[in-house]
Amino acid sequence: MGFRVATNYNALQTERMLQKNTQNSNRVLGQVASGDRITQAAVDPSGLAISEKLKAKVRSQGQGIRNTNDAVSLFQVAEGALNEMSSMAVRLRELSMASATDTYSDSERSMMSMEFNNLKSEIQRIAQSTEYNGQRLLNGNGKTYDFQVGVHNEDNERLSFNTQKLNSSLDALNATNLSISSKENARSSLKGIDQMISSLSDKRATLGAKSKRLYHAAENLKVGEVNTMATNSRIRDTDMAEAMSKKVSLDLIQNATVSAMGQTSIAPQNALKLIS
Repeated sequence: MGFRVATNYNALQTERMLQKNTQNSNRVLGQVASGDRITQAAVDPSGLAISEKLKAKVRSQGQGIRNTNDAVSLFQVAEGALNEMSSMAVRLRELSMASATDTYSDSERSMMSMEFNNLKSEIQRIAQSTEYNGQRLLNGNGKTYDFQVGVHNEDNERLSFNTQKLNSSLDALNATNLSISSKENARSSLKGIDQMISSLSDKRATLGAKSKRLYHAAENLKVGEVNTMATNSRIRDTDMAEAMSKKVSLDLIQNATVSAMGQTSIAPQNALKLIS
């Protein structure tokens, strides 16, 4: 190769490599600093596209878990009210048993009847007033809830529950006409109260089964969320050991390139000796 002074090819080539190494070093340094391997779309376009979809899925799964927990909370509110109503129903039966025997006078039976009627009124009040987020749950006028637990717009990604099944008003429990004002009324009320207790227990069992199902749905979502996050991490996150190894290597190359820059002036100087 001849000697030329107008264009220092070696210097230009070395400068280009220095710029390239500097860019690569800065990119790796950014990956280490941010913990994100894909700091720009140009680093890995296809990986970025996949990662963004996975990120959206992770966020959706997290919301699905919250939706499921909210549904459990709704059922817990209803079940708590039914539990208290069941306790009062047991007391109603106890009062019926007491009033059905002749060892109590009419005056005592009247006092028991007062408590009996007040408990019935409280059962009716709870049935009419129990709500979740403004929606009545036990009065028979509630709506059908759709709980979005999956991440897709498909029927099997949702769980539904009709709160009309929880109707616990006195009419629904066939308890409106129950009375212990007399021995005969008390005796005839025993069967009705037994049916009332059974009905309340069935409703609580239904809520318990639904809550159990939602619990497992939430656990499944948690497993899916963790696995999706792990998949996204393998695509998106920086492997710190690998990145630091690259950084050390690039630093060595960059130092060597800087040293080489100092050598690129030798050829032009040799050319000048020819005309001296």
